[in-house]
Amino acid sequence: MVRSPDVPKNDPREVAAQVQAAVLKGESEVLADDVSHHCKAALSGPVEALSVVLTVHGGQFTTVSQVSTA
Repeated sequence: MVRSPDVPKNDPREVAAQVQAAVLKGESEVLADDVSHHCKAALSGPVEALSVVLTVHGGQFTTVSQVSTA
């Protein structure tokens, strides 16, 4: 977790709870947010179909605005 950029972030307590639950289930991966879920889903298709649109403001990354498989 990082302080910057100034965008909505996951609650670290929620992420820690997700990690703990995954460890107890013997899982090897935790997808803690919607962007991670979309990226993971997109990996099952051809790499040419992947696209991530990043918004940059003042030279700094500010948000992921879209992840698609189209």
